[in-house]
Amino acid sequence: MIKTQQSTQSFTTSYRLYGEGDHVSWLQQLILYTLVIALTEINSAVASQEIAQWVAALPLEEKDAILVKLIEEQVPYLGIELRRRALQDISSSSRQGKSNHGAETRTAGELRTRAEVITQERHRKETELKARENARREREQAAKRKGYLESLAGKEATLWSKVDALIATKQPKRYDEAVSLLQDLRDLSELQGGGSAFSSRMDTLYSANTRKPSLIERLRKAKLLN
Repeated sequence: MIKTQQSTQSFTTSYRLYGEGDHVSWLQQLILYTLVIALTEINSAVASQEIAQWVAALPLEEKDAILVKLIEEQVPYLGIELRRRALQDISSSSRQGKSNHGAETRTAGELRTRAEVITQERHRKETELKARENARREREQAAKRKGYLESLAGKEATLWSKVDALIATKQPKRYDEAVSLLQDLRDLSELQGGGSAFSSRMDTLYSANTRKPSLIERLRKAKLLN
């Protein structure tokens, strides 16, 4: 405290020697020096940087008033009062900062939750849209398949003869063509309600070609045999 008073007295004497021309710069220097010296005894938890920031934030008018009080010795315990006020302001600002940080954290958490909800909703809509699109394509393919099968009606005998001819080549590629035709004949028979007739024809075809394992394998894989 004695050191602070001696330093302040020295600054006051120097101020009077400088004269009016240097009033502004000297005023700023004296205020800053006086306030920082007075605040150095604040609780050690308060950093010097926080003290300097508090001093810098004071309005110029208030700094002038403090300087006048200091020079005229209107407030004997000005340093103590400044220390008390600074500590209170800095502590309050620190608590407010932590509170704001908590609010920001909560807001960020809420935003993340909302983002997750939006993402889930988007995925749900995309899944529904994809399902509807798949169903539409399946209906279109079914309608196209039905039209194709109906175009084969009345040509069954020709198709069976072609199947026999393809199998007689004993060529794997021709076997595949024969299986494709047999699938058409099966589906046409089911569409017309004559599934039993097709099964009877397949039993005959199987009996005639049991020594063709490659063909039989293809027929089983296509689920053309019972």
